[in-house]
Amino acid sequence: MPSDLTFRAEAQRVADELATYAVRRGPAAAWIGLDWLGDAEVFQLVTLGSDLYNGTAGLSLFLSAHAAITEQPASGELALAGVARLRKQIRSRNAARIARSFGLGGGTGLGSIVYALTVMSKNLRDPGLRDDAHRAAELVTDELIAADNRLDVIGGSAGAILCLLRLYRDGQSEVVLRRAVKCGEHLLAQSRLGEPGRRSWVGQGLGSRPLNGMSHGAAGFAYALASLSAVTGREDFVAAAQECVDFENSSFSPQRGNWPDLRVEGGEAWPCQWCHGAPGIGLGRIGMARLPSTSVAVLEADVQGAVDGTQAAWPSSLDTLCCGTLGSVEFLCEAGDLLGRNDLQELAKRELASVLQYAADKGDYRWNSGERRFNLGLFRGMAGVGYTALRQVDPSLPNVLIFE
Repeated sequence: MPSDLTFRAEAQRVADELATYAVRRGPAAAWIGLDWLGDAEVFQLVTLGSDLYNGTAGLSLFLSAHAAITEQPASGELALAGVARLRKQIRSRNAARIARSFGLGGGTGLGSIVYALTVMSKNLRDPGLRDDAHRAAELVTDELIAADNRLDVIGGSAGAILCLLRLYRDGQSEVVLRRAVKCGEHLLAQSRLGEPGRRSWVGQGLGSRPLNGMSHGAAGFAYALASLSAVTGREDFVAAAQECVDFENSSFSPQRGNWPDLRVEGGEAWPCQWCHGAPGIGLGRIGMARLPSTSVAVLEADVQGAVDGTQAAWPSSLDTLCCGTLGSVEFLCEAGDLLGRNDLQELAKRELASVLQYAADKGDYRWNSGERRFNLGLFRGMAGVGYTALRQVDPSLPNVLIFE
């Protein structure tokens, strides 16, 4: 079995590269990299934004975790520099206008900022970061929630719920919980199964069909609403979550161990990624199974089905958390814990080691596009590689794919 030294070394390489590529100006740091236009494989070279998914918040979260595990002050300092401009914006008189440009989501919006600052605060033992997470949560106003038409985990209210609940768990703030409840009520006001004349729970620009999956589909909605029900005790949230699970499972294929991609007409595509397919749906069910008063046996059956599909789909052509092997590694580790199967965790460790060995042999990881110096982000780049490696060293680090 690969040792922790292998994973520590890779996380160190990633931290060193991020430090090399950082553009420093005063107390702040920025990075130039590839950023994608939504879910499309259309990308451009830009100064990375502030979000968790592919921006500086995600890079800084990894660097804060690296500082916590290795006790290297340089990584902690760079992590703080990476969010310095963002924190200044949150405190500024223009904060409300900036919030409107962010949106709500857990991947690319205000929710992602709340989550990153909350986790960084714990990693760096810096209460000021948590104070700024609360400032970001206050920007999730009724008006911003009412304007949300993305709705999903990446860009909308479902993601905001998961991130606000992460902050709530640290301080039991009723103000933060009310913001999360308001997001949940906004979701309940939408059509869940494509009723004519009403918006469906779908991703941006994907038409009127409800979808499967964690990033834009039913698994993400189910997990967010079940999490909210566990805190509030509200039956309407848990009923909606169950409706989403039932919808998704109506198209599950036991032969494939997977759920079809309903973005494709006829459901003829069967991707196996965190964003779409078995690993993400399985992680969503694992998150639900850890909540109090849930039917664990039913969820375990879904997780076992997702394990079968994930194993059958290897090897992946990509190595990222969102769209490739690293997402499957994270899923199998969590599935092994839930199902009491050490073999799955050992398999995940070997698979991660094989990804690192491939990169060592070929000089780079397998990306959607471009090369490593421009693929820096947490969900689709090098920071995700480093963070997955760190979680093999210390599994107590939160799993960002389920917004722990």
